[in-house]
Amino acid sequence: MLHFNRVSTKFFIILALSWFALAVIMAVVISIGVRNLGVMSTKDDALLIARLLDGQLGAHDFATHTFKDIERPFQIAQTYHIESVELFNKNDSLPNPYAQQAFAQKREIVEIVEHLDGFYARIHVPHLGANGDIEGIMSVTVNAIAFRQKYMQIVWWMFVLILAFIVLEILVLRKIFSPYIAFYEDLCENILETDKGNFKKQLHTKLRDEVGDIALLINTTNAKIDAIICNIESRIPSLMHYQKEHYHSNPLVRINEVIDELVDVYQFKRHIEAKSIDAIEQDFIELFERIGLRLLVFVESTNAKDRLIYPADQSILRAYYQSLNLCHLPFETRHEKHVYPITFQNKPALWTMFYITTNVRWECVFDETEERFNTIFPLLSNYFSTSTSTIENRYLLDLLKANSQKDALTGLNNRAFLDEFSHNITSQAQRIELEYAVMMIDIDFFKKVNDNYGHNIGDKVLRHLALVFTQTIRTSDLAVRYGGEEFLILLLGCPQQDAIHVAQKIKEIFESHAFESDFGESFCCTLSVGISCFPHDANNMALAIKYADIALYAAKNAGRNQILCFAEHMIPRDFDPLKVKG
Repeated sequence: MLHFNRVSTKFFIILALSWFALAVIMAVVISIGVRNLGVMSTKDDALLIARLLDGQLGAHDFATHTFKDIERPFQIAQTYHIESVELFNKNDSLPNPYAQQAFAQKREIVEIVEHLDGFYARIHVPHLGANGDIEGIMSVTVNAIAFRQKYMQIVWWMFVLILAFIVLEILVLRKIFSPYIAFYEDLCENILETDKGNFKKQLHTKLRDEVGDIALLINTTNAKIDAIICNIESRIPSLMHYQKEHYHSNPLVRINEVIDELVDVYQFKRHIEAKSIDAIEQDFIELFERIGLRLLVFVESTNAKDRLIYPADQSILRAYYQSLNLCHLPFETRHEKHVYPITFQNKPALWTMFYITTNVRWECVFDETEERFNTIFPLLSNYFSTSTSTIENRYLLDLLKANSQKDALTGLNNRAFLDEFSHNITSQAQRIELEYAVMMIDIDFFKKVNDNYGHNIGDKVLRHLALVFTQTIRTSDLAVRYGGEEFLILLLGCPQQDAIHVAQKIKEIFESHAFESDFGESFCCTLSVGISCFPHDANNMALAIKYADIALYAAKNAGRNQILCFAEHMIPRDFDPLKVKG
């Protein structure tokens, strides 16, 4: 059974119809030609018969309308298929206009009579007497049916031969086109496989013409694409957590999905590089929402303490611990990037964690089904894996910055922190009208302590004073080692009288403590304190600190061991407040 695809079917149908139309046209042309030839031959036969008969006729025959030798016409009729012979004398009424025309013109007139089964030739011959007058008209009718049958057989056989030629030509062309059809079908299958991502399928053909060149080119191109895809997929795991089953089965679509994901992940990494830890945490909260995860709890866990990042309700932290305990999820059994089902607030949830540094973990609880979460988890892992180094660097920078702004001896903030804080607090106070009491504190005759008892004992005195600060002031207040034995305390929202009260309390606690030297000698220290108020005394924090320092020196000059508040008369004559920039 022949199998033609759409292109070849169209081609062969058009070819067959063309040949068929040509055969019909040729049959019609030949039929017309054969018919005309038959008409001419029949006319000639009819004329010949009519002339033969006319030579045997006389006036008596036309008068009686019969032949004298009746047998001869019948013999001629049997030979030439004569249908009838009619005789009309000059006195008869001529019913046929052709006979009338022959009588009038005294010449032979040929009449062709068409019928459904063929045609007839009727010859009207005038019979002339000896004197040249017309004695009568003879009408001879000859049947051309036999001739028509012959030329119809010729036309039929010609038509059959043409159809046979068409079939033979189609079969020959089919044989010639079969390798091209096979190549076309193989190419279609190759394209379908390529669309599915299979570039290993090769085109096979025995053709050595341009089609063979095309097959070689396509095979070479597919082999290169397959090699490139394999090379790319072999390198992807070095950039991200990669599992083929989580992506499209078509490798081109899969690689496109992976590249889109990598671009998003690395853009996110670049987005958080210059941000603080708090801003990075908010970006991750937004990321959870963007990738379709419903976040319930987000906790920063360290070896020292846990900090709730999301939500803002601190009571959630207790419910979080209860959920971990009820689900028997001790820390020793927890693994990074593993998903554990828990019950949080009487609802099923999923818990997972990511190590940011050796001592810092981010723990999350999501309101998701395990099946759906497993489809999103690889993407989430990629975001964390790519961003971990950036977040870790930010933690280290914050720690380094915190350490660089801490006094190593007392653990209080240092001058570097104060410079940054005073600048920020000035701009912040202009927006929300903050008030601070600025307290500058100095240990009286501290140099003598170092000289008499040694620097190790002096360090003990400094550490103890720092301890007094932390035990006395609020968490919203700030204590700074300003330099040497000088300390600065910033009391948030504290009026001058309350600041004096805090200063007196610090003095009493510190001065009541007895220090012991390495030789067993006991001694006590006193404090001098200067106080200013921001923004009442100064419009920027740096100037308020300077005024507190001026009040401190006034206390020292007044005999030490006392508390003085800043007043304008304390300002030295050569001091210019405009030169102090906040």
